[in-house]
Amino acid sequence: MARRISDNIPEEDRVIGRLRSNPFPEERRPSEERIAFIRQRAVEAPGRARTTGRRWIGWSAAVLACLILMAAVVYAYDMPGGIADWRYSRAAGYPGTVSIPLGKTPEDAVRKFRRSPAMQVVHQESAAGGVMMFIKRGGAKNGTDLQLEFVRRTWLGWKWVMGGGYGISPMSGADEALNFMSMPAFPGIQGPFPIVFGQISNPAVANVNVTIGGRAAGSYGAKIIEYGDGQKLWYVLPPSAAAPPYGIEALNAQGEMVAAAAFDDQRDVGAVPMRGTEFKEAHFRLGDIITALEGQRLQLQPSGAGSSSLAINNVQPNVYGVETEETANRADPELVCIYIFKSVKARTGGAEAYREQMGTARSNTYPILYEKGNVLVIYQAASKEKPAADHTIQAALDRLNP
Repeated sequence: MARRISDNIPEEDRVIGRLRSNPFPEERRPSEERIAFIRQRAVEAPGRARTTGRRWIGWSAAVLACLILMAAVVYAYDMPGGIADWRYSRAAGYPGTVSIPLGKTPEDAVRKFRRSPAMQVVHQESAAGGVMMFIKRGGAKNGTDLQLEFVRRTWLGWKWVMGGGYGISPMSGADEALNFMSMPAFPGIQGPFPIVFGQISNPAVANVNVTIGGRAAGSYGAKIIEYGDGQKLWYVLPPSAAAPPYGIEALNAQGEMVAAAAFDDQRDVGAVPMRGTEFKEAHFRLGDIITALEGQRLQLQPSGAGSSSLAINNVQPNVYGVETEETANRADPELVCIYIFKSVKARTGGAEAYREQMGTARSNTYPILYEKGNVLVIYQAASKEKPAADHTIQAALDRLNP
């Protein structure tokens, strides 16, 4: 039976057609409460925007002020003569404040503080949040010298923190095994301290041990570093609780002790002879130094004894004007100060005291130090780059025999 299709339009289709022709015939209006709410929001919107803007400006200004304050504090702390230098001066016992310059590199920082153009960095490594540097100060063929300097990096550049060095003449009548210097820790000064360091002088020495007393008593092996043409330096970083007595033991490759020394002074310096040899200190008189200098054709003009301000550890210098062929026509001749100490140890302490004083001094000259036996010679050079009498003075002292 065939299905009949109705001609009647369904009710829902009539509704759809009406919506298509006039979907919303009625007019819709928001309520009075809604209109009032919209108007209130429109009035408040600019105010809220202004308040938010002011808050952002306030926060930005506060952050900027904090950054400026932090930068000012950093500058005040690390600037030459700033808080860090004041703390160092108090710890080192200076009455005033040492002005420590800033450098672009670790070597530059040391060079500026020490005011020494003649220096060679033979080894450096990171330590205690900074850089530890071992430096040779001069080019002496006889004897030895070694300097330890510690620098740290600041926001403004590299800055010297602490250091020291020594110079020792060749042993007379003895075969030197090694030499050393001990530096204690100073309250308020950071760095790899205490430290005992030095150079190995005899190829038979393969290892070095340092013994200490106190709460951390024991034996500590040295780190040995080779540099240059087979030369070796060594150092030990004892615990901060290290105390006397101290000892140094030099061992050969078989572990046998070939040299030993003991000391109680935390700032001691010395040379240790091989067992079976006798050490005799080199002592010189003023006449020996004058003869050696004039033997190198240096013209010395006596200026008498130095003023009390030039005294080092109560030792007064003999001061001479010095002339070379290059400086013969100078109106103000360069000076040489000669200090005669009672012993090599006293001379070493005097040299170190002078280097510490150099940090606070203001001078138009550039001092160069030479150490020989019990004698300290300080040449006040007029030129930092080309000190006229430097090599001549060094040659004179190199030829000086005890």
